[in-house]
Amino acid sequence: MLGRKASATVGVLVMMALLAGCGGSSSSVSPAAYAKSVCGAIGPFQQKLVSSGSLDLSKASPVQGRQLLQHFFSSVATASDQAASQLKAAGSPKIGNGKAISSAIVTAFMQLKGSLTQAASQASSLPTASVQRFRTAAAQLSSGVKSSMASIDTSFSGLKSKELDKVVTSTPACQKLGL
Repeated sequence: MLGRKASATVGVLVMMALLAGCGGSSSSVSPAAYAKSVCGAIGPFQQKLVSSGSLDLSKASPVQGRQLLQHFFSSVATASDQAASQLKAAGSPKIGNGKAISSAIVTAFMQLKGSLTQAASQASSLPTASVQRFRTAAAQLSSGVKSSMASIDTSFSGLKSKELDKVVTSTPACQKLGL
């Protein structure tokens, strides 16, 4: 239901974070060390999203579907919180506006966690008396999460670092993410 589009949106978040040079801690680190830390923090989040994002609700009863959605949103919210903590610890890259830029990705992951936590809560009250009502409500919930993720994407507009971009392409942890 959320699978491909959510994964694509997170891919955009990851790419924007790396190209912007974002982090959060008060320590300043080299762009290479920063890229390694950021990709290392985001990798487990991306894996959790991909592994959890292949929900097939078509064969699930409404009660099972509600439980699957709750679990999905809760587990991805937890993974985004863990990524945010690691991103804060990554420091700020020694580039122009490194400290100012570094808070953007942490803020984005915290917003994402909030949206996913709210979605998990909303999933717990999805109707289960009718398959059609469940599917309609689940689609609306999914649409709301996608909209929230899209608004988070816009917080990265205008953020970019050519220096960090060069480092990302040669960092093994980032290459594992497909960057």
